[in-house]
Amino acid sequence: MTEIVKLVVCGAALVKQKGPCSWHDEVFKLEGAALLVPAVLYTVQNNLLFVALANLEATLFQVTYQLKLLVTALLMVALLGRKITLMKWLALVILFVGIVLTQLRASSSSRTAVTPYQLFQGLSAVVVASFSSAFASVYFEKVLKQSSSSLVVRNVQLSAFALILGFLGFFMSRTVNCAISLSATIAWCGR
Repeated sequence: MTEIVKLVVCGAALVKQKGPCSWHDEVFKLEGAALLVPAVLYTVQNNLLFVALANLEATLFQVTYQLKLLVTALLMVALLGRKITLMKWLALVILFVGIVLTQLRASSSSRTAVTPYQLFQGLSAVVVASFSSAFASVYFEKVLKQSSSSLVVRNVQLSAFALILGFLGFFMSRTVNCAISLSATIAWCGR
């Protein structure tokens, strides 16, 4: 739904900026293919967040997902050549620790039992989602800085790719689930 809303809002803004007849020249430029990378990463991240939430209690999820703040800062330094002062690093760490402490204190009374497998699966999903989100954000910023297209055009391109990937993933998961159910039914009937 997020991508649909973004596509509609940015599409309307683009039509208003460029006019109803000339917006498609801007959107369908070949350089838009560079946004396939963050679209894939954001789609992976969104699916991993569902896996994490299914396997972790909400507080642990919130605390560990804050890792993306630090990873994004590290990737901005590594990929964009940004300089982050010691004071800004300290502020990021304090922000991270503050969020962690706030979330942990708020949930100390509402702990539920999770198996070690669920904990591993949930934490793995959060870590990969954090890195995926951070890399996609930094990559998107890099593409924006190297492009002559506006942010609105790039958002239309990004949401279009993400929608296509999301629908493909949805239909593929449904197909796999149907195939698994069918094979289980055939195996059960063959007994």
